[in-house]
Amino acid sequence: MRTKVLGGIKRIVQAELDASGSKKAPEYESISTFPLTYNDEDITKSLSKNMAEYYGDSFNGDFPAWTASEDFSILGSHVGKPTCFWVYGGTDPKLFDEHEKEGTADEMPGNHSSYFAPVIQPTLTVAVDGYALAALTWLSKK
Repeated sequence: MRTKVLGGIKRIVQAELDASGSKKAPEYESISTFPLTYNDEDITKSLSKNMAEYYGDSFNGDFPAWTASEDFSILGSHVGKPTCFWVYGGTDPKLFDEHEKEGTADEMPGNHSSYFAPVIQPTLTVAVDGYALAALTWLSKK
């Protein structure tokens, strides 16, 4: 995907240069890159099992896998250790239900949006418990 997007940018820039009659070639500089996020299969299975046991019915283990490029990936890849990246909700359940009923759940602002406004509780408790559970899952594999 990155190659496709960068290729598109270069084609658009070249088209603009051609349209304006520019004689100077563009210069490109990559200012930041992150490795793809890779969830270690064994750690992910163990963590999913433990989260399902701990969170019960509120755990959505069927959340679809998606690719992402996050600075998080550097943490494990830099030292050659497995990683598992997961997400948890922070939206007011009433607001989520309202959007889901209207078919607009995918339009709700996410954590990189300036409009994202998570409810503090139970989000903070769920997050801290999740991180502690992840640490315990990892430590039990040793």
